[in-house]
Amino acid sequence: MKILAFETASGLCSIAISEGPDVLATELIFENSKQAESLTPMIQSILGRLKMNFSDIDYIATTNGPGSFTGIRIGLSCALGLSLVTNITPIIVSNFAIINYKIREQYRNFDFSINLIDAYRDECYIQIFDKNNKPVTEPNLLNIQDAKAEILKLKGQIVCAGSAAKTIQDIECNAISILPRFPFPDARIICKLAHSQIVKGEFSSVIEPLYIRLPDAKLPGS
Repeated sequence: MKILAFETASGLCSIAISEGPDVLATELIFENSKQAESLTPMIQSILGRLKMNFSDIDYIATTNGPGSFTGIRIGLSCALGLSLVTNITPIIVSNFAIINYKIREQYRNFDFSINLIDAYRDECYIQIFDKNNKPVTEPNLLNIQDAKAEILKLKGQIVCAGSAAKTIQDIECNAISILPRFPFPDARIICKLAHSQIVKGEFSSVIEPLYIRLPDAKLPGS
């Protein structure tokens, strides 16, 4: 099976195509806020490099957040449009699930996976999973001190990762390991995560954003 994955919610823009879990090609733009103008040309470019058409793609995978409100909308709108035009099945994953998947690629023996995404303003988005890959908490928005307090309530070996993992490096707990090596979601990991979900028959095709914080923009008069 071939999977076209893209990630725009982090503020960057990455695209990958895989054959099952094996990534065939990838493209990445490091400039912030370039998703709207870059996503469609990047999709055309990567398909051209592999001499593929949309008829060769079996699944389209992307993220629903949390992250940049504009980036989330761009990615989900593209997934919706492509799925309607091509009839390709969409797979929607959260950025928490991506971080959690990456942790499990690198660590085997732990009790809790802490997924932390920078929400700025001295805040972070957080979700906790147990060793059996089951969510312990719902996705939440906390200030950094409250996030540290939640982590310190846990008993056992803990692994933390994500763009906000650096904000808890001063936490006083010997049972915590922090992975700084992959702060942002990447389309290559989306391909691998989507494949694992397809194999298990546990993926979601619901194209809805995961908004945890309300947007700053207000309607006139509101």
